[in-house]
Amino acid sequence: MTKWADYIISQATFGKNNRVENLKQHLDNGTNIGLGEIVPRSTVIANIKKGKSYVTAFNGLSNMKKGQVIRVHGFDNDFFLRIDKNKVGLDYLGPIPEIS
Repeated sequence: MTKWADYIISQATFGKNNRVENLKQHLDNGTNIGLGEIVPRSTVIANIKKGKSYVTAFNGLSNMKKGQVIRVHGFDNDFFLRIDKNKVGLDYLGPIPEIS
């Protein structure tokens, strides 16, 4: 397996206005993908701001398909997670599954 990013996001929980609250991140070491841990959005935002890379993924661990690069941008005194380059005050990770 080729390394996609430092971390892979496979699931998320959403609150009011579709705001991401928690994400399931998996360490991508280039040869395998970790089982994952649930982290708050603030952890992912801080890591991206420090230069760590994140991508979304789909289809579960056994048949994972690479999604899009996750970016952080500031808007109206807050930070948002997005897979596109729109600079709006909303999170957008595409059709990522909810954490069950």
